[in-house]
Amino acid sequence: MDIRRSPNQQSGVGILPIIVFGVLSLIFGFALAMALPALGVLPPQGSAQAQRTDDLFRVLMGIGGVVFFLVQGLIYYAAIAFRAKANDTSDGPNIHGNTMLEIVWTVIPSVVVVILSILAFTTWRNNTEPSATPNLINGESVAINAYGQRFAWSFEYLTNAADLNGDPIVINEGDLYTYVGQDIELEMETRDVIHSFWVPAMRVKQDLIPGRITTERFTPIDAGEGWQFVAVLNPVQLYADSDTSAEVVWEMAAPAEGEFAIPYELRVDDPNVDFAAVDWLRVTAPGGVQGWVQRADIEGRYNRYRLICTELCGGGHGEMWTELVVFENEDAFLKSWYNPTVERLSVPPDSPIALGAQVVGAYPCAGCHVLDSLGWAGASGPNLNGIADRAASRAAESGSLNGADYIAHSIRHPQDYFAPGAWAVQMPVFDPSQMPAEDLAGIVAYLCTQTGNGNPADSTCGLESWQFDGSGALVDVNALVEELTAITDLYNE
Repeated sequence: MDIRRSPNQQSGVGILPIIVFGVLSLIFGFALAMALPALGVLPPQGSAQAQRTDDLFRVLMGIGGVVFFLVQGLIYYAAIAFRAKANDTSDGPNIHGNTMLEIVWTVIPSVVVVILSILAFTTWRNNTEPSATPNLINGESVAINAYGQRFAWSFEYLTNAADLNGDPIVINEGDLYTYVGQDIELEMETRDVIHSFWVPAMRVKQDLIPGRITTERFTPIDAGEGWQFVAVLNPVQLYADSDTSAEVVWEMAAPAEGEFAIPYELRVDDPNVDFAAVDWLRVTAPGGVQGWVQRADIEGRYNRYRLICTELCGGGHGEMWTELVVFENEDAFLKSWYNPTVERLSVPPDSPIALGAQVVGAYPCAGCHVLDSLGWAGASGPNLNGIADRAASRAAESGSLNGADYIAHSIRHPQDYFAPGAWAVQMPVFDPSQMPAEDLAGIVAYLCTQTGNGNPADSTCGLESWQFDGSGALVDVNALVEELTAITDLYNE
């Protein structure tokens, strides 16, 4: 067939439209890359890794914007400029074999891909480069381990301090604490299925794989805004107004002798307040009481970032999140959290109840269970509110010695019991290698205090030494320890 060009059809594309679309594409790509932060597409940059990652992302978006505008623009231009005229039913020209065009659209994408590969590799290497001083606290490096378990995160700080017995102090927390400038290096393990550690503001994400130890590194930075909390150590006075002679409307009492100061959170009403320029700050104290606090009483500011699991790990996956707490500097980190925590742990509590309250947060119970006294709001496990009221009846149903024995058995062998509406098979088995005998005894004792009316003396755990004096203190701590030890010894093999 003889295909001839229609008189109404143009012979080709002029150089001017290509130049125009090329320039407009570059402008569009550059504008898109630069406008990303203002568009709110990305979370605030919380780490040095976030800055490098965002720089690479802007390059990718810029190049993508150039290609998008160029391709789409030329398509619309061609559709308009080379459209067939009315009543023109002839075939279009059969054009092929443009060697220069083939070279251009092969060489340019190849060069772009090579450049992007180099940039991506460089960013990855810089973001994962080990630090010479990881997890530096008070001039010494400490190990920080992260554990994922359905459905909660837990973090372990292996400090260089020791308690009164000479044993190393290990801090176990449900949140991850750090400070601006600290090179964090986490060794991460899963205790059941695959989980994925992700802090969007830090731009770090790493999988936790059964049978392997994976590592994640990042360095928090001061994002410049969004600081909404201050950490304050008691004693702290909250005044009705900024006049120091005003009546004190709320006062945090100083710790009694033998007790330790506890960091308290005071929310600053104005997150954009300039701490260096003011002497008084308008705050909201625990319980919703509002007033003013002197800047001199503030030990350190910090920011909270959401830390979540991005690997679908079961029915409670959506609740598997915690917070990364970043203090403004190491001094604030030490004064407001690290030193008080080490000091508290350096003197092991005599009471198993106090020990249980202290150590239960080290285990991922909050991810599944509800317990108002500790702020747990899990969705997949049995509700532990009032467990001490139900302990006797549950013990009778299961054939346990008493309520305390039932609770200990439930922790060590959770698959033996199925609470109505709960998926018991998700409950991990806390054998002695994961939960020491003293921790088990303490947690049992603490749960035995969880009565509906808030009075531990009304517990139905069935312990003979479960007796309290008029002030609410245990009558014989040693007897309770011995009784709990006898029960927990049944489950320590």
